[in-house]
Amino acid sequence: MDHRQGARSQALSLVKVICGNKVSYSGIIYNISYHGLFVVSNANVSPDDNVTIVVDMPYGNSSNAIQIQGMVIHKKKHGFGIMFSHNDLVARRFVTQLIKSNSTTWDKNNASTT
Repeated sequence: MDHRQGARSQALSLVKVICGNKVSYSGIIYNISYHGLFVVSNANVSPDDNVTIVVDMPYGNSSNAIQIQGMVIHKKKHGFGIMFSHNDLVARRFVTQLIKSNSTTWDKNNASTT
């Protein structure tokens, strides 16, 4: 069953994946839509696991980290796909800006909410 909703945009962004057991892994957002994303990572996750994707903004500055909550929908050899859940306004703005710009450049103070 395909859980994807809407078009996906390529997006390359370094992230930290935090699993339910608080173990973290490195990863790269490979593509993103308004409903989910795919992360290239060797994270030890399984379908139905809840994960947090952390993006440091600007990169390397953990004091401005954006946290994206989601549930693992599918796991592949090279990564996994998540469906978003319960994200705050800042996370939703980041997702919107990343999709619209197709780049990793993002300003949380000037992001559009549409």
